[in-house]
Amino acid sequence: MKEEMQNTFSTKTQRYFPSIKVGLLDEQVKEREQNKLTNKTQVRTGKSYWDIIVSNILSFFNIFLVIIIILEIIAGHFEDIIAFLVVMSLNITLGLIQDIRAKKMLEKLNLTTAPTMMVIRNSKTLEISTDEAVLDDIFILDSGKQICVDAIIKDGTIEVDESVVTGESLSVKKTVGDEILSGSFVISGHAIAQTERIGKASFSEQIKSTAKEFKRPKSEILKSLNSIFRVISYFILPLAFVLFFTNYWTATGETLIRIKAAIRSTSASLIGMIPAGMLLFTTMTLAVGVIRLGNKKTMVQELYSIEMLARSTTLCFDKTGTLTDGTMSVCNVKVMDKYKKKNIKTIIGNLLNATKDSNQTAIALIKEFGIDSSFKIKEILPFSSSRKFSAATFAWEGTYIIGALEFITSDVDEEIKNYLESEAKKGYRVLALCHTMRSIKKDKIPAKSNVFALISIKDNVRANAKETIQWFKKNNVNIKIISGDNPITVSEIARQCGVDNYDQVVNLDGMTDEEVKQAALTKTIFGRVKPKQKALIVEALKEHGETVAMTGDGVNDIVALKCADCSIAMNSGADATKHASHLVLTDSDFSHMPEIVYEGRRVVNNLQQTCSLFLTKTVFAVLISFIFLIASLCAGAGSDVTYPFLPQNLYIWEFAGIGAASFFLSLQPNKDTIKGNFINNVISDAIPGGFSIALAVLMVFILKANPITGNTIPNDEVVRTMSMIIMSVMCFIVLLRCCIPFNKYRLILYMVIFIMTSLVFVILNLVPIYINGTKINIFQIYLNELTWVNCLEITIIVLVFSGLYFLLCFVFKNYITFKKKVFKSDKN
Repeated sequence: MKEEMQNTFSTKTQRYFPSIKVGLLDEQVKEREQNKLTNKTQVRTGKSYWDIIVSNILSFFNIFLVIIIILEIIAGHFEDIIAFLVVMSLNITLGLIQDIRAKKMLEKLNLTTAPTMMVIRNSKTLEISTDEAVLDDIFILDSGKQICVDAIIKDGTIEVDESVVTGESLSVKKTVGDEILSGSFVISGHAIAQTERIGKASFSEQIKSTAKEFKRPKSEILKSLNSIFRVISYFILPLAFVLFFTNYWTATGETLIRIKAAIRSTSASLIGMIPAGMLLFTTMTLAVGVIRLGNKKTMVQELYSIEMLARSTTLCFDKTGTLTDGTMSVCNVKVMDKYKKKNIKTIIGNLLNATKDSNQTAIALIKEFGIDSSFKIKEILPFSSSRKFSAATFAWEGTYIIGALEFITSDVDEEIKNYLESEAKKGYRVLALCHTMRSIKKDKIPAKSNVFALISIKDNVRANAKETIQWFKKNNVNIKIISGDNPITVSEIARQCGVDNYDQVVNLDGMTDEEVKQAALTKTIFGRVKPKQKALIVEALKEHGETVAMTGDGVNDIVALKCADCSIAMNSGADATKHASHLVLTDSDFSHMPEIVYEGRRVVNNLQQTCSLFLTKTVFAVLISFIFLIASLCAGAGSDVTYPFLPQNLYIWEFAGIGAASFFLSLQPNKDTIKGNFINNVISDAIPGGFSIALAVLMVFILKANPITGNTIPNDEVVRTMSMIIMSVMCFIVLLRCCIPFNKYRLILYMVIFIMTSLVFVILNLVPIYINGTKINIFQIYLNELTWVNCLEITIIVLVFSGLYFLLCFVFKNYITFKKKVFKSDKN
């Protein structure tokens, strides 16, 4: 592989070897750009525009509708084509508008979190996009950064996580002359490197594996929709052939007339079964959620992650960057008596200069003690989250170590222990500065060292942290705080923020994997947590049936973020963390979390209503089709008993009761807690409606059947008109239940749709429409044919079957509740 990559660039390409202090000159950079020797690769944010167009036009249902349109043209039913084209055009247009708008929003938001790198050019340090890096650029690497080019280290020492490219989870130390590969991450340290391979020639591009790929959330909505469409797809084509040949067999007249009648009847039956708008409205509702969250400083990298956060029962997060704002300050310094003559400012300044640590702790120390380069450096051990300390050996000065005392030495007296405990109870993080004359060997500090000083650092608690925690408590979301800090310190911060069970604290240092998993189920506060242990806690909670959301900002959070059902990164955190997460808080403000959960609830709850409306029509169409299929088979050839509705008969229901209602219902706020299983909720709402409407319509044919003459439809216009009125009114009864309990928004929506539909219903029957001189009745409804007896029959049928509908809803709802209780008691 590496030999192949070396040959990717032309042998005529001139290589530069600039000084690490000067870097490339402007003319050299321009020459590289002209020769396209940059790191720019083909980056796609979700679907391309072409993919969006193809997916919206060439969907299964659109292809199916086109076939029906072609067949209708062949059959000569031109009046049916208009309705079909309107439905298909609206589906395609709305889908394109929403998908393209969502894509543009994502692209805009992605610019705020695009990875950058610090390069040295013309003796100046510049921050550029990784796309702008060129071959032979000199760049700077610090902890938490993703390595986006293949390079050679020219100065410094870093620890690198190469798990993305090698599969090895242990960090690897890299020093001068070592090669680093794109796709890996800097765990600790500081280095200056020169780009060796860029763009398509880089290792990550060659093997098509980078950390930007993240695991998709296990969305219940997506799984449910796929199941529904899979079932429909399996039976709709075979059923289409059965219906066509049965309708042809039972039709009367010449062959061509029978074919036309069979096409029209089969088309009407199938179009009713297809919930063509359901997937469209699902995407629209999620896309609206993405856009709304974008306006609230949240970037959504995976549509269905909004749902998963709304369903979360447990939220895991670190103290730093979440409860606290990530900034720190030194508040106390205690120097041991034997070292009081030493200059602590000089020592810490040299130590910071040697390790080049760039985390928030180091920034606080630099602010307090400054940087010093008077000591000669011999060995360096940068900070890592697994070690909990950093160290450096200096000529004639020995080794200085700074970090968590218990990870450096266990040989401490009672006075120091008491001091550490008292500072921890105040919520302070205490760093120990230790000293020994022995040197670092093989990346290990000497076993014994003396405590030089104890430095207390204070995390600044966010002003709105307590309010946010209280919101999660009220919404029955369990809180778990997972931190690498002293557990007593974390517990005190949790107490200040109002976290329940803040005293249920555990130190994970030295625990086995099994002990960690056990503690995850009983404890709330976890201290001295290593990266692997964070993932173990998340896995244990998931195995126990919890839906887990995880927030993080550091490289050490990545493994746990990938394990979580929904992962949220802070924009102020490491690039690697943002790439591995489903959501990114672009202003790093934890207080946005409730808004994201509310948006998720709006999406899921409104989708359940929307999808149940679509499936109600599907259930109705399937039942009516099967009933008339059986009736036609029993009646025999030439009986003229076929599916009674024309394609356009269902469009009042399609446009008003489903289309318009679904769109506007999906936009309404809905902060209710998500209850139950998505597919169970949708089906339990759809079956009673579809079943009741089908029986109500069937009752018309039963009342109008004439057993003496054998004529099942004595007046086709009257029966179809009665059926359409009953079907439309029952549709609004179903919509009524979806809008209950009424608020101002739903009441106005319901009244407007009902009034507008009624006006259209009447106007299209009173105002004649002509096409090519021929009078056309679009919906095939004839109100003038109805008598007062027909109106009375319609009223009675609607009242009876509306009552049946509400009764079935009650039975289904209570049956599902009863079923859950039974299964729960069985498990217990």
